[in-house]
Amino acid sequence: MKIAIFDATDDDIKYFSESSSIEFDFYSSCISNYVSSLLEKSDYEIISVFVTSTITKDILKAFPNVKYIQTRSAGYDNLKIELLKPLSILSSNVAQYAKHSVSEFAFSLLLNVSRKTSIALNRVESLNYDYLDLKGFELANKKCSVIGTGDIGSNIVKIAHGFGMDIKAYSRTKKDDLVNNFKIQYVELEDALKSDIIFISTNLNEETFHLINTSNINILNNNAIVINIGRGEIISNEAIVESLNSSERYFGIDVIENECEFKECNCSKSIASIIKKSPKVFHTPHMAYYTEEALLKLKKVSLENIELFCDNKDILNRLT
Repeated sequence: MKIAIFDATDDDIKYFSESSSIEFDFYSSCISNYVSSLLEKSDYEIISVFVTSTITKDILKAFPNVKYIQTRSAGYDNLKIELLKPLSILSSNVAQYAKHSVSEFAFSLLLNVSRKTSIALNRVESLNYDYLDLKGFELANKKCSVIGTGDIGSNIVKIAHGFGMDIKAYSRTKKDDLVNNFKIQYVELEDALKSDIIFISTNLNEETFHLINTSNINILNNNAIVINIGRGEIISNEAIVESLNSSERYFGIDVIENECEFKECNCSKSIASIIKKSPKVFHTPHMAYYTEEALLKLKKVSLENIELFCDNKDILNRLT
């Protein structure tokens, strides 16, 4: 069976090669970069990608023999499920692999905002020990909202409870254990947006695309903090810029809308440049998942699914 692994890091190649007798073809970049050059290898039956690869109609046409596509991530909007279903192509993600990594990282962003830690560290490296302009605030007793109480959001609730925060949640699915054990209150979106701190941890889909936008951004408190470790497109870049221009809100974001274009944009007047240069934005390069434990689980489950499929067994975390 012909198998292609795209977005493959050196660690991916080492793990897959050493952990299985199956033969793989590895490609270091996203799948769209190889479509034209791989037309002669269109007999791949299994394709494995990371979130940086998006499955499109053109890609599916280039690989007509594919029977199973997996994404080595928890989010799976890059698979475009609506394209795979009519073709009876199996697909899967890796659920829960980074719930601790991502939820813990959400609080590292928040603590950088609340205590200005990164600014202080940079100063000390320059032998500058001034700190009187870096007054912070406590998280205890602050009102926070968690948008999306899946695996990651649920863990954010637990951590927030440990900090002594007053927790609300907005989510498609309500979890009784969070209500009973951590005294959270499920509310409508407008109410959730009125908290001191807002965590975005929901999946990206048609309902959550631009969930926070220019029409509702000003529902937020003037000095609210928004932490996004979900998907960039859940909050529009235009809404972030409007907020930066008209309020004292801060943003801790590990993900950003149009991430690839955002990274490459250097125009000084662009939305991307405004966000990049703002002192009210703490932006990290989509690294919340990036821990030793999470990466190992990601590779283990992905390889297990490939082996299950090759053995005609049911795959884990099946999506289609």
